[in-house]
Order: sequence, then C-alpha cells, then structure tokens
Amino acid sequence: MTINEQEISTMNREDLYRYFGIEFQEFTKHSLSVKENVGVGMIEKLSDETEIRKAADKGNMNKILDRLPHGLDTLLGKDYNPDGYEMSCGQWQKVIISRAYMGETEILMNQPRLKLVNRVAYQSEKNFIFSI
Repeated sequence: MTINEQEISTMNREDLYRYFGIEFQEFTKHSLSVKENVGVGMIEKLSDETEIRKAADKGNMNKILDRLPHGLDTLLGKDYNPDGYEMSCGQWQKVIISRAYMGETEILMNQPRLKLVNRVAYQSEKNFIFSI
C-alpha cells in the first residue's frame, strides 16, 4: 500500500499518522469561532489561517463561510454569546469534516454515514483520496 507513491512500510508511524483524519458521527460543537472549531483538528496549527482555509476548502465550507457575518471569525452557538451563529446539522458536519482535514490529511476515515445529510455526504465523498 502506498500514500503519495511512498510505500507505507518504509514510513515511520508518526509520519504515516499525519496523513489520516477522522470524522465521528457524534462530535463536539464548540462555542468558539469557525476558525477555532476547524483549527482544533491540528492544535499546532490553530493560529495558521492559511491551513484552516485549506481544510475548510477540502470540507466544502466555502459557501457557508461566504454567508457568515464574520467569516472564519464568526462565533458559533449561543452558549456564551446571544449573537452567536446557530448552524444547521449539515453545516456542523462540514465543520467537522474540515476539522478532520487539518494538516496534511489525505485520507479521511469516518463512521458509517447513516446520520449524515445526503448532500453533505456526497460532497465529502468527492474529496476522499484512497491509495491501495
């Protein structure tokens, strides 16, 4: 098996794990900004807006970001701020997919998509890269 034309048996575990992201059906909705919600996928790059935007792009969040009042800086949820933005389930799923794409993720592992909104599932499937 290879990733980016490199045999995985020749890679050390730490390097190999960088290529994998995981998306759970049951996820945490942080009452933080969009930037922070995506960025926690790789805490070392939490302040790297370029990496966060790349992850958001892979997670098909561009249309959502265009509609948000403060883009990546929009606060999600009303737990701490009554002016926070309430996202739909499908929008949250895109945040979680983007979170999983933080860093060098090229292979997104996920639980069965029974609970995913069909349109979100279809869009996210187009971004999966498998090397066998």
